[in-house]
Amino acid sequence: MDDETEVIDTLSQVINKQEAKVLIFLKKHGDGTAIDMEHDMNMRQPEVSIATKKLLEKHLITQKDERIKGSRGRPKLRFFLNETKVKELIESILHEKKSNIDHIEKAVKKLF
Repeated sequence: MDDETEVIDTLSQVINKQEAKVLIFLKKHGDGTAIDMEHDMNMRQPEVSIATKKLLEKHLITQKDERIKGSRGRPKLRFFLNETKVKELIESILHEKKSNIDHIEKAVKKLF
């Protein structure tokens, strides 16, 4: 299992895999558009759209409208990682895992 897959599996305990892929993409690249994520993370457009919407609601990412003044059509959105919120998410996962380990250690000590 490569590092990226391992991180996706770990994060998918609290967010879904598509959301985890978006976070990994933004961590690797700093920012990006939905099209960038589709190509780089082998995701379909609806998956990226749903994942970014959920991550925005959770404040794990932010977006910036890159519409050029006077341009037509849909705005081009660029997404950014909210490092503070992502660190909080990771810390909560680590805390939960450590609690689970402590619980298992206590159970094992009672048996032996």
